[in-house]
Amino acid sequence: KAAGAREEGLLTDDDDETTTYSDRRKRLLGEVDAIFADTEDDYKTFHAVKDQLELLKRNYPQAYTDTYISLSVPSLFAPYVRMELLKWDALQTPRFDSMDWYNQMADYGLFGDISDGDPDLDVVPKLVEKVVIPYLTTILFTVWDPLSRQQFASAESLVRDALDHVDGKLEAPQKLLATVMDRFHAIINAHSKYPLVPEPSQADRTLRERQWHFCLRRWWRALKVLRQLVRWRSVLSSDVVRDLALSHFGDNLTPLLIHRSRQGRTDEVLTMARSALEALPAEWKNLAVKVVVSALKKARIDSRALSTIRDALRQQA
Repeated sequence: KAAGAREEGLLTDDDDETTTYSDRRKRLLGEVDAIFADTEDDYKTFHAVKDQLELLKRNYPQAYTDTYISLSVPSLFAPYVRMELLKWDALQTPRFDSMDWYNQMADYGLFGDISDGDPDLDVVPKLVEKVVIPYLTTILFTVWDPLSRQQFASAESLVRDALDHVDGKLEAPQKLLATVMDRFHAIINAHSKYPLVPEPSQADRTLRERQWHFCLRRWWRALKVLRQLVRWRSVLSSDVVRDLALSHFGDNLTPLLIHRSRQGRTDEVLTMARSALEALPAEWKNLAVKVVVSALKKARIDSRALSTIRDALRQQA
């Protein structure tokens, strides 16, 4: 039963989530192509608009500069970029630099004598900041499953690529990074609303076993949250990830360890605690051991058991 609870706790509903998302995308894509159906040919595609603007810059460079057209270029192309983004399955193909709009706009206006201050050099970064990153923020907030091992690589790649194109201190990328943390905060807060340990006085043996299985399954689920959160430490602020990870460790993983310690299950507590410590980078393990030992002391666990657990965990850390 313990093994079953572990497997259930670490399970992710990848297939169900993917199916729901795919169905929604199919319905949306059926309507996208009709958006520009009545538009004149000169404005129906970004290729046509690009050709006209580049012709203007090539033939009338001074007028192009004096009228500040370059400053409006990102806004002019934004609707066309959004159209292509709607057809993009970001979590399945996490490379926006392979999209048609990106390849076409990478050399926009770059002919003749180009100065370092030419605003057309910033067209792609501006589109990434104003269009792509807000779209990715929506995807991470509504579609991405933070507990999915399959989706982690895609989400991480998307965030890294976005940050490679813009200043990470700008509002849009900061909101993107905050969204990742917000999703984990929401999962951890929701997890803490479930019972973390079985009820102390339950006479019915069958019900006691069910409660134990439920709490054990939730414990392994909490460990999966920890593992997935820690994987983001090289992208997000390491200190921010560490603080949330240790808080989650103490609030959602330690209570069941205390419960089993009170029942004299020292070996089981050590096995579970070691599994949790393995999820953390080496530089955080001593902090996590302090969290566990402090909680056990506060719970007035038998001193001999406490010493055994403390010494064993310190060796691992």
